[in-house]
Amino acid sequence: MKEEILTAVMFFIRFIEKSDTFPSDQLENFKKHLTQLLIERFEKHWFPNIPTKGQGYRCIRVNCVSPVDLTLQRAASKCGLSYRDLRLPAELTVWVDPNEVCYRLGESEGSYCTLATFSSDSSSESSSSTPSHSPPVTPLQEKPKKVQKPTHQRYNSLDYPNKYRNHSNMAVSSLRVKPSPREMNFNYNPNRPMYRCDGPPLPLDPCIL
Repeated sequence: MKEEILTAVMFFIRFIEKSDTFPSDQLENFKKHLTQLLIERFEKHWFPNIPTKGQGYRCIRVNCVSPVDLTLQRAASKCGLSYRDLRLPAELTVWVDPNEVCYRLGESEGSYCTLATFSSDSSSESSSSTPSHSPPVTPLQEKPKKVQKPTHQRYNSLDYPNKYRNHSNMAVSSLRVKPSPREMNFNYNPNRPMYRCDGPPLPLDPCIL
C-alpha cells in the first residue's frame, strides 16, 4: 500500500515543483504529511485481493463540484502552505488501488493514464515497511477511457407507461379505432327530439337522422 501511496504523493509533488517558489525542505515536509494522511485514509479501505473494492473512497478527485480535497488541504496546512499554493489542475482524478495507480486530467472525456503498476508481492511487502526511495514508475501509457454513450430509447405514438396499459392491450388497440358516435355521446338517442331554450319544442329534422 505504501508504494502505491508514495507514487501518488510524488505525482502531486511534481505539480508543486513547477512553481519554483517552495524550498526543498518544505516540499519534503509536504510529502511526509501527505503520505501519512493517505495511509490513515486508506488503511481500512485497502483490499489487495479485490482491488476495485473501496476504489471510490481511495479516489482523490478535484473538479468544479469539489474543488478542494480535504486530505491535500490538511497536508498543505501542516507544512505552512495554502491549498491554492499547490496549483493543481481544475479537474484531476487519481485512483490509488492495490498494484496500480492511475490518473485522469479532465472529466469523462479527459486523458486517462497509468502512473505505475506493481506486483502483488511488492504491494504486500510495502504495507509493512516504508520505502526509502521513490517507487519504480512505469512510463506513462495512454489508456483511453471507455465512455459509455447513453442509449436513447425510441417511442412511437402508441407507447405509453404501463399504468395506462392492461394485459389485454385494450387501451392501445382502442387508439387505433376511431370511436363511433354512440361511444362519443353517452346520451345519444336518434328518436329523442331536440328542444330549443327560447321556444316550443321542435322535432328533429328526420333528414338529419
